[in-house]
Amino acid sequence: MLVEFQFIISIALIAGTYLVYKQISFMRNKELGYSKEQIYVTKVLRNLNPDARAKFKVFRNELKKYPKIKSYTITSEIPGKYIARQDYIRNVGEEMNENSICHFVSVKYDFIQTFGLKILAGRNFREEEKSRLVEGGTTPVLLNEKAVENLGFKNAEESINRQILFHSDGSIWTGEIIGVVNNYHQRSLKEDFDAIMFGAGMWQAEYICINVNTSNLHESVTFVENLYKEHLPGIPFEYFFLDEYFDAQYESDKKFGKVFGTFSLVAIFLASLGLYGLTTYLISKRKKEIAIRKILGATISGLFVLFSKDFIRLILIASIIVLPVMYFMADQWLNNFAFRINIGWMMFVLPIVILVVIALMTTSIQTIKSSSANPADTLRYE
Repeated sequence: MLVEFQFIISIALIAGTYLVYKQISFMRNKELGYSKEQIYVTKVLRNLNPDARAKFKVFRNELKKYPKIKSYTITSEIPGKYIARQDYIRNVGEEMNENSICHFVSVKYDFIQTFGLKILAGRNFREEEKSRLVEGGTTPVLLNEKAVENLGFKNAEESINRQILFHSDGSIWTGEIIGVVNNYHQRSLKEDFDAIMFGAGMWQAEYICINVNTSNLHESVTFVENLYKEHLPGIPFEYFFLDEYFDAQYESDKKFGKVFGTFSLVAIFLASLGLYGLTTYLISKRKKEIAIRKILGATISGLFVLFSKDFIRLILIASIIVLPVMYFMADQWLNNFAFRINIGWMMFVLPIVILVVIALMTTSIQTIKSSSANPADTLRYE
């Protein structure tokens, strides 16, 4: 019963470890809808005085001249964080509903290029185009697919040049949809796609996102840091890599996976010890039987099959008991993720295979050890 209980725990932990590993790998490797590997980010202080603003503009112009910088953009939000600025958007003549909530992001025209987004319909902002809030006028905006879907349009093309109403700073403004971009994961894959509206320089920016050639990353970072300190002395230079920033959302899940994996190794080790002790005990009690069988012509392989069947049966019984429970628990855990893996057959087969291999190895060692004894000596002393 103790060995059977160890098998049950071991199967549960091995299956759980495999599931956690696969889900975390899926989240870290899934296409996010934008490029993050070659982008590093520097923070921009808000409310710069006019002199600092002028120097900051010179700094931006110098960035364009550096050949190892592919592009850069200025934005109020970056992937990997919750977009705090949100309000309502709706079609003209319609009331607000639960799908009207939208996140607002301020960008420059080069945001699309820097992050590798795709314009699915319409056009991007022009270089000098601004999304200014004007009484009685319209403001050019970009939407992502989720926002277009929430507004009730059948496809991206249908929404182009349509007017919408959006709330900002306590007032209602009119926006014109000039383009639609693909959905991308603003937050981790635990969350669904956010509905996002992009305005060109509509609100204050916080980040400079620089897309660099990764062949000499250190040199590029050093260049930007020196340029920043030259033109903006006294203003702290802070930077981080976007891929590391985004992946930090999964730290708790990775720690959970490591803990699960550690317990699995401990459980496998304890199950191996229990199995070794049980096989040693059972085979020692059957030494006389082994000797007689050898005299009658039994082979080591035959004895191995004979003794292995009992342990394989224990493993199969443990699997029948625990795997249905693990399927239910796994499905409940995966429901916490908006984007999840399917529970495949490997989660059920892998624990059984690992324990069967351990059982066969343990049994073979004990069988060979007992079978190597002289039958005459065994029958004389047993």
